[in-house]
Amino acid sequence: MADQIGLAVAAKITEYLVAPAICHLSYAFRFASNVEDLRKETEKLTVAQGRLQNDVNEAIRQTEEIEKDVEDWLTEANKVLEDVKLQDSEIEENRRCFNWCPNWPWRYQLGKKVAKQKFSVVQLQETSKFQRVGHRATLPVIEFLRCKDFMPSKSSEKAFNQIMEALTDDDVSMIGLYGMAGVGKTTMAKEVGKKSTELKLFNLVVIAVVSQTPNIKNIQGRIADSLDLRFEKETEEGRAAQIWHRLQEKKKIFIILDDVWKELDLAAIGIPFGADHKGCKVLLTTRLQHVCTRMRSQTKIQLDVLSNDEAWTLFKHNAGLDDAPCHSELIDVAQKVAGECKGLPLAIVTIARALREKPLDEWIVANHRQQKSPQLAENQDFCEDIYGCLKFSYDYLKGRKIKSCFLLCSHFPEDYEISIEQLTRYGIGQGLFQDVNFIEDARREMRVILTNLQYSGLLLDTGNEETVKMHDVIRDFAHWIASEAENVMIKAGLGLDEWPNSESLGCCKTISLMNNKIEYLPDKLVCPKLETLLMSGNRLMAISSSSFEGMKTLKVLTLSGGLLPSLEGILWLTNLKTLHLEGCKLHDISSLAELKKLEILDFCGCYLDNIPDEIGELISLRLLDLSYADGHWKIPPNLIRRLSKLEELYIGEFSFSQWAIEGRGEEATTASLSELKSLSRLTALTMKANSICLPRYFVFPKLQRYKIAINQCFDHRYPSSRSLKIAGFPLSPFKELLSDIEYLDLDSIIGHQCLVPSLDQRGLNKLTFLWLRRCRHMQCLIQTVQQQVPAIALFNLAELFIEDMVSLTELCNGPQPTGFLQNLKKFTVKNGAAMISTVPVEKHLREVTVINCPMLLAVFQLDSLQHTGEENHPILLSNLSYLELELLPNLEHIWEGPIDRVSLQSLKTVKVQSCDKLASLFSPVLAQGLLQLETLEVHDCSGMKHIVQETVDSDSHPLSLPKLTTLKISSCDILEYVFANSTAPDFPQLKEINITNCTQLKQVFSLGKELDGKDIVLPQLQLLVLKNLKSLSSFCPENCVIVQLSLEVLEIEECPLLEPFTFEDMMKAQMKVFLFSLRVLFWYFLCPGCSSSNSLLHRRDNSNQFVSSNPLIPLRLDRPFC
Repeated sequence: MADQIGLAVAAKITEYLVAPAICHLSYAFRFASNVEDLRKETEKLTVAQGRLQNDVNEAIRQTEEIEKDVEDWLTEANKVLEDVKLQDSEIEENRRCFNWCPNWPWRYQLGKKVAKQKFSVVQLQETSKFQRVGHRATLPVIEFLRCKDFMPSKSSEKAFNQIMEALTDDDVSMIGLYGMAGVGKTTMAKEVGKKSTELKLFNLVVIAVVSQTPNIKNIQGRIADSLDLRFEKETEEGRAAQIWHRLQEKKKIFIILDDVWKELDLAAIGIPFGADHKGCKVLLTTRLQHVCTRMRSQTKIQLDVLSNDEAWTLFKHNAGLDDAPCHSELIDVAQKVAGECKGLPLAIVTIARALREKPLDEWIVANHRQQKSPQLAENQDFCEDIYGCLKFSYDYLKGRKIKSCFLLCSHFPEDYEISIEQLTRYGIGQGLFQDVNFIEDARREMRVILTNLQYSGLLLDTGNEETVKMHDVIRDFAHWIASEAENVMIKAGLGLDEWPNSESLGCCKTISLMNNKIEYLPDKLVCPKLETLLMSGNRLMAISSSSFEGMKTLKVLTLSGGLLPSLEGILWLTNLKTLHLEGCKLHDISSLAELKKLEILDFCGCYLDNIPDEIGELISLRLLDLSYADGHWKIPPNLIRRLSKLEELYIGEFSFSQWAIEGRGEEATTASLSELKSLSRLTALTMKANSICLPRYFVFPKLQRYKIAINQCFDHRYPSSRSLKIAGFPLSPFKELLSDIEYLDLDSIIGHQCLVPSLDQRGLNKLTFLWLRRCRHMQCLIQTVQQQVPAIALFNLAELFIEDMVSLTELCNGPQPTGFLQNLKKFTVKNGAAMISTVPVEKHLREVTVINCPMLLAVFQLDSLQHTGEENHPILLSNLSYLELELLPNLEHIWEGPIDRVSLQSLKTVKVQSCDKLASLFSPVLAQGLLQLETLEVHDCSGMKHIVQETVDSDSHPLSLPKLTTLKISSCDILEYVFANSTAPDFPQLKEINITNCTQLKQVFSLGKELDGKDIVLPQLQLLVLKNLKSLSSFCPENCVIVQLSLEVLEIEECPLLEPFTFEDMMKAQMKVFLFSLRVLFWYFLCPGCSSSNSLLHRRDNSNQFVSSNPLIPLRLDRPFC
């Protein structure tokens, strides 16, 4: 028993005393083994670090933001590896002492550090695996990019400064900006958002419009777009939870809520606020001061109207009077008119634009009418002045049409982008265009009217030429005007779920209930005066047979919803002219045949079981829209020819393309294309068909607007209103359409050696987009030799795409006509086996891509421009921003001939690949103009001697590339220098240098002797890769120093002759280093006042260890170093 107790005691003594002692002794006696273990583990960590850094670099290239834990890991790994490196240097310096006269206490201390470092290295290895390294970056807010209307004034600057100060105050989380309608709150909010984004005050800045009836899902969608968040939940609560969670991840958030009318529950949207997120700040704009109080705004800021001087400055600017004489009669009257605007920016801009460039008499009349304008509102507040000013602008509109169109725009919901096409169709139904013969004329007139309304400040530009928008203040005013002139009910976008009850319905002429949630219509609605009923954007499930019985005067009707088994209820609407059915599932539409006055029938987006033959009884029908109409419907035979007044027919790509095939002796089950010839009034057509459906000798009628695809699919990116896409079919059926075509896409067309005069003897001067593919007989675009050609040809062509045109040798055979390709902006040619012609040298040209043209000798031929006889020569290629050349084995020159008229001032990207005979890219004179160049890539050009051609006077043309960010060069066998004899070796934006497989490259920067010793400034350089450069002796001249680096990755491989080069003022603490087959590399990190020894990296041998077999190469230093 005693023996057992003794053994237990001895075991415990061993555990607590002997084992730790052995561990501590191993620090000294197993020092070499521990160092070797640390080296192996360090190599594993270096591999893991490199792999992760590659993933990070790829994520950055994909515009992703790197996860914080990944950045922290890389920071820690860099720190540990740097510590290991410093310790290795200390060990190497004392290795001889270790072997012959070891200092045991010192060895013990160092061994202990080695063990601790090994533990850190192993721990980092175990945590080096991450599920993802980054997430998609936040996109810019488009409203801030388009904010151009901000005009500083004392009141606006004061409010702006107050908001910016509040944004930096930690005690302020809610800011309320209030003021009267039209005073500029939205513009101010956008300017604040833009400025805070520029200053990077927040991780996220987002703006959302709230409006009178907040649409929570829309607001949530806007925030989600800024977060790049995809909703997995459908309910508002579920979306709110997702947004809440994502916003919590952002440290600092700025949310702008524009046009708030009542207290808003931020939690219901998903916005963490106050104690839930200290870094979240909210700016709300409102017309009502009490909203700021109810939203608990710590800072309330009022945006006042302008002072008289500020108002006059704004008025002059918008009226075009900045340069008018100060004491003229016009100025005197204009000042009175401006004074009546009461300093309200909206009123000032509206009236000033209305009177812009008008004669003095109109100004005087306007002033008199302003003074006589009665008060327009019952309450004595600023609304009287707003409506008074707007009433003047409205009265100033000339004619009933423009006023009616203005009021029609107010029938749509707040902040709605209003389709010009829908306005035209509704206007036709209301009888606004009875004096025009064709719908196309009405559409053109509508565009003119809307443009005039925009110029008058009554409508807003959306940036989309197909839509307009109405400011909510002006929309309110329009409702007031409409209620004064006639009974209207506008309850669009208010969230109604049932038909409104109102005693005034019986007197209403217009009712707009768009974008609500109404599912059913009451029976026997009595609206005997109703002419327009707009209900698109609802959820109608059924229509009673008696719902419309009391609406017999109705002219315009829009409906949307789900399943509508029958349209029998519409039978009562015998005066209906425009019927728009949107997103409805329709089984039986035969009852529509009773609508004998119907002119516009729109099934866009509907599901149709069939189109009954009874539709052919619509004797007044002028427009039939079947775009995006889904279902298994067909157009019955002979239906189209019975619609004798039809002007416009739209059939979507996936709606119907199985036209009847004539000439087979079979009874047709669908309409045939020959029926189109019966429509004498047809002006617009959209359709797709297989060529087998085109009858023999069929020719399409003359049309004003068309999009026709034969054996091809539509491309909805087409910007043209007259488009043809034809593949593998003769062009004779389209001869009536080619004279004014705007978009032409030809694929595998045979039998035509040229476009002009073969297709059009007048020169195809309306053509703006031309795509040619696989037309094997075509030799040129225009033939001017021995043929009668127009004086002007292809004048408006903006984009030219040529691919697989095996016989095309040149663009113009013979003298070029006047204006030939004068407006060309984008030129692309691919696989031009016979192409010998050069790219047109025009000032508007922006993008040029030439790929695989083995016969091409020069890209831009400038000799022909030398003797044009013009006195004032335009600067050519001044807008060229993108140039890509690839697989051009015989190309000898990019620019051939005199370059005195050429400027490359806009060139941003140059990519050249596999051009073996090309000796240089730019002459010294052209290179001087590369002030916007951002990307330069040259690959596989075996004959490339110089990037910038060397000439006798090269030194007199200093090279400056202030915007260059990326330089990539590979497989240029005889290139000796990248930049030679540069007199200005500063590249302030250069971030990446990647040079590989250039066997004769001696230096990257080769400066003249007079510049030997000059610093090379690369403040943004993050990545430097030099690989397989057998002749590279130095990065720059011997006495030059590379300063102000931000280097993150340095990779050098197979550069056996590379001499030391010096970095100074390293701006990054951590840097990834990859060295392979490198003879010797010195890094000196120079900074005044430091005295520690310099860092030295030697090559690695086959065991991947750093060795010191090569002698040190001395480097003379003229300043302190560390």
